[in-house]
Amino acid sequence: MKLSFSLVVIVAIALPLLAIAAGPLPLAHPVRGEAFAAKLAGIDPDWNISLAVEGKERVLALPDLALWGSYRDASAGPQLLLADGSIVLADVLDLGTDSVTIGDATGLGRILWNESTLPLRQLTAILYQPSAESLERDKQLERLYANERKEDEVWLLSGEIITGRVVSLPHYGRFLPPAPPPQAEVLKLSRRGVSEPLIIPLAKVAALVFSAVQSPATKARPSAWLGTNEGSLLSARKVTTEKDQVMIELQGGGSLKVFMETGDDDTPTFWDQVTLLQTTSPKVVYLSELPGPAYKHIPFTSKEWPLGVDQNVLGGRLRTGEAVFLRGLGMHSASRVAYDLKGDEQRLEALFALDERTKLHGSVIGKVLLETEPGKWTTAWESPIVRGGDAPLSISLPLRGARRLVLLVEFADRGDEWDHANWLSARLVR
Repeated sequence: MKLSFSLVVIVAIALPLLAIAAGPLPLAHPVRGEAFAAKLAGIDPDWNISLAVEGKERVLALPDLALWGSYRDASAGPQLLLADGSIVLADVLDLGTDSVTIGDATGLGRILWNESTLPLRQLTAILYQPSAESLERDKQLERLYANERKEDEVWLLSGEIITGRVVSLPHYGRFLPPAPPPQAEVLKLSRRGVSEPLIIPLAKVAALVFSAVQSPATKARPSAWLGTNEGSLLSARKVTTEKDQVMIELQGGGSLKVFMETGDDDTPTFWDQVTLLQTTSPKVVYLSELPGPAYKHIPFTSKEWPLGVDQNVLGGRLRTGEAVFLRGLGMHSASRVAYDLKGDEQRLEALFALDERTKLHGSVIGKVLLETEPGKWTTAWESPIVRGGDAPLSISLPLRGARRLVLLVEFADRGDEWDHANWLSARLVR
């Protein structure tokens, strides 16, 4: 059978478009060896991580993998902020005295997670209306997590904050009574000295913050962070598969459930919806975890900029392009930060770029200096001029024999205008 000329043309055009749509595979960064492109194929209960590489499977134990993929946050809600740092995009189906049940209120499959139950002490806040602007959204999250609260808080879209105790939220799914009457989308808040609860339409609520009594901070490090394509970010302790479901045990308590098979041709399994796996390998320490760095900023005029620890210099999360980075340093030109080394560090790994907030502005030069003998410094790495919108530069430097490490950000064009530089995922490999 002969194909018509028009069909051949369509096929010839469509195949490259499909390749573009699919895009390159995410990079896996093993603790030892070069980064490689791979697809996440699975994680077993012992944290053996299966990666598909050119039709073959490569398995790495958790301590042998630093990072795979990237994370992109969501600009829509509701987002559940948990005490262990997890962010879960889901609806609250039922708010009990000791637990909260989450899932999809519509039952239409718009939520990734199946019905799951978490301890109420895990629930720090519900962000119903995230800011559309990335920096303000980052600062929203920081404010919601900040400080201990003696009472619950309702943050209204008007900017007003009302304190009290949340009595109830709307019920959904199986928690609705048979043949229920139309349900008002409201929350009820009891207040001291007032007999009747205050009824507040959810449409007017930006966020709901729970008291510290219900959500104590959880400081323990998870085994890994998992990011998903709809914007959830999970502090995971263990991952298991049971029948047709994957269960993710969270560091702060409780588990999330999700179907293994999605029925979606683009993302046929749950693993196809995971975009980030960042481990807490004992062989890796991030520069932002090291205590007492020596930092100095030299103002171009009079404004002094701080060192951003897991933040950019503006106080938001580290961002390049559409990706959010969990670890790293934010530095403004001209500045330097120095670290003492213990002698067991093998390599420095990082990406260097200007923050997403700079758009197409800004220009810097990054440098890494090493001290091998007292007072003897060498430039181990120097970037070309990096401008806003440029792709991140990859850094992988041997550190054997080095006593101290210094990161420098210097002026390039136009003084220090928009020079918000980031050292992304900057880490020492031991």
